[in-house]
Amino acid sequence: DDYITIIPKQSSITVLTPNGGEQWVASSTHAITWRYDGAASASKVDLSLHQYHPDSCPACDIYYPSPIVLDKNIPALSTYNWIVATDIVNNFIPSGSYRVRVCESGSQKNCDSSDNYFTILASPIACTADARQCPNGSVVGRVAPSCEFAACP
Repeated sequence: DDYITIIPKQSSITVLTPNGGEQWVASSTHAITWRYDGAASASKVDLSLHQYHPDSCPACDIYYPSPIVLDKNIPALSTYNWIVATDIVNNFIPSGSYRVRVCESGSQKNCDSSDNYFTILASPIACTADARQCPNGSVVGRVAPSCEFAACP
């Protein structure tokens, strides 16, 4: 008997960063990097973000949100400097665990995703440096997370 072995075509795109385990703070800037073997100078890629869900739950895709588009038609031979936790139209993306997916523009076949999840952390809250003088003469400043003035002693 003759047998035919079918070997799936490997993607020519490989996500390099984030590739799992990173912790990036919202509003900071980080480079999303990939390698695209055989890409021409005119080649483009699309970038998306996929939220965490357990691998043991294949039906969970119906319960989890669609991928978040980060950008489209990015030159394939470049790096994308991402303002963490923003999508293609600068909408806020909540903290959580995600994978980046890089695909040949317009294709869902020539793609690669982060090998594991990375984490988007909430940005630290920075309050203004205002001060208020208390009745006893001491001074208090604003306190996170509400940025209200601290109580006077």
